[in-house]
Parts: sequence; C-alpha cells; structure tokens
Amino acid sequence: MTNLGGPLFLFRFRSIPVFVEPWYLLLLVYWASSSKTIAEGMVWAACVTFSILVHELGHGLVALHYKLRPAIVLHGWGGITAHAPAQRDRDDALIVAAGPSAGLLLGGIVLLASWLAERAFPGAIAARPYLDQAIDSLLFVNLFWSCVNLLPMFPLDGGLLFRLGAYRLIRPERAKQVVHGVGLALALGWAVVGSMVFNSIFLVIMGLMFGWENYAVLAGRARAPRSRTEPEPQPKSVLDEVRGVWAAGDARETVRQLHMLRSSGTVPSNLLAEVYTLIVVANAALGDHAEALSWAPYAPTTDRVVTARIGALLGLGRADEARSVLNEHGALLDAETRGGFEARLAS
Repeated sequence: MTNLGGPLFLFRFRSIPVFVEPWYLLLLVYWASSSKTIAEGMVWAACVTFSILVHELGHGLVALHYKLRPAIVLHGWGGITAHAPAQRDRDDALIVAAGPSAGLLLGGIVLLASWLAERAFPGAIAARPYLDQAIDSLLFVNLFWSCVNLLPMFPLDGGLLFRLGAYRLIRPERAKQVVHGVGLALALGWAVVGSMVFNSIFLVIMGLMFGWENYAVLAGRARAPRSRTEPEPQPKSVLDEVRGVWAAGDARETVRQLHMLRSSGTVPSNLLAEVYTLIVVANAALGDHAEALSWAPYAPTTDRVVTARIGALLGLGRADEARSVLNEHGALLDAETRGGFEARLAS
C-alpha cells in the first residue's frame, strides 16, 4: 500500500492488529470540513470509523477462526482485512460474507435500541441533535451501505462472493468475463449515480476506480486472482514470472502471485527460501510493515530480509526492536545500509 509513511498501529483485538494509514486521517479531515459544522463532521467520522471497524472485524474474526493471521488497515477508501490465503472456497465465502453481516447486525441493534428508547422516552432522541445524527449515521452506513456492498461488483464483498460462485459454475475464462463485465457495468453506474443523485465526487472517484480494476482485467492489463478451479501452474515457471514482476517494480502483484504460489502447496523445498524472502521484501516495499514482519520468521536471515525487518520495525515505531535486530544481524548489511539505519535510530 503506497502511503505517507506506513500504517500506524492503533490496537489489537483478539490478536488481530488494527492499523491506520495517514490517508485515512486525511479522509477524516475531509469529512469534518465538508459538513455543516465541525461537530457534525466529527460525529459522522466517528460513526463511519466505528462501522468500518465492525465490518472489518467481521472479516477478521472468521479469518482468525481459520488461523489465517488477519490484520486490519484503515486506508484512504475505507478499510481492508488482509490475511493468509484460505484453503477452501467455502472458507473464503464465509470470511467475505462476515463483513457485511456484521454491519447489518450492528445496524439492526441500533435500530432496535433506538426504537425501544423512543417508546420508553418519547422525544428524548430528537432533543439531542448529536445523538439523533449518530443514530441516523449508524443506520445509514450499516444498513444501506452494507446492502450496497453486497452488489455483485468486484472488488466489493458482493463481487467477491459473485466471483466465487461464478468460478464454480462456469469455466474459468468465461467466468472472468462475466464477473468483470458485470463489475465494469455496475462501477460505471455507480459513478453516474454518485454524480447525478448524490452529487459526491468521492463516490464518482470510487466508481471510476472500481471500473478501472474490472476493465484492466478484461483488457489483459491486470491479472485476476486465480480461482481454485483453474489448473495449478508449475511452481518453477510461476516463480520465474514473479521474479520478472518484481524486477519490473510491481510489488503488489509480486505479493499476490507469491501467496498464490505458496498456498498451492506445490512449492519445492529448494524454492521456499526465495518465496518467503520475496514476500517479506515486497511487503516492506509496499509499506505493509506488519505483514512483512509476520512472514519474516519463515524467511532465511539474509541481508535483504534483515533490511526489510529493520525498515518495517522503524516504520511501526518499534525502534528498540529495530536496534536489537541491527545489533544482532548488522554484520550482514553493507556499510551504507547499516549507517543509514544507525542514523535513523540516533535521531
């Protein structure tokens, strides 16, 4: 994830780390400044943030159940839950569905609680404008947007579920065309509705981004995630391709292909060291510091891995741990790299 300095650690919920990127903080500032008052903007931002966390924890808790080491990041367009690849389509479907399900459950709880409060204390909510706004915001985000998120438009949760189903029912190449053709059409409709109905540049940009993701797959500019129904590629040839992708500077595609290769269970033992090394350094290059560190124990202790570990620890503000790694493995680094880290630690 390209960001303004790497995600910042917020807290941990049942071993699931939660991070926030600086871009998300800018999004909060945008919401606050675009509202009628700063106070209303802060209420909206708080409700949206809480709702996003509930949604992502829905994904994360199910992924945690399958021992997939989930991590949550709040970023410039909302949130994402990253985790190791699941073993079955059924597991993937349950993880994906858990996000909007958690949002709908939260919305239902807020709706029931507000209805009971109004019956017990008529007019009490309306007499408290910020409480009234918070309830409306929570209902809007968790009921309306959870339903929108279930549209069969890749990469929304509904699109991911649609994709899982399509690849089980249709041959892979045809399924790709159907899934991303539908996704492109819906994304363009999203942009039009965002402009003409909601007058929201934010929604228009989101729609265009979603449309581009689907178009890029259809046009062959990007590769869709491989389905389990597709034939397994040969590990050696895939690793050769990954090396080329990494050399071209596409760290995100490198990570995606490496996880596909690793989860296939067909990687020969003599290739595992390189696979894990590339996973660590590519995640570090993306600024996914927590993810890089989570894979570092599986990688060999080389200069590339040590460099990535220290950089990730510094990116997360864990200077003492970075210093410990530098003291223990600094001899593996060249003088310039070691000196650069020493200067950062001393500042």
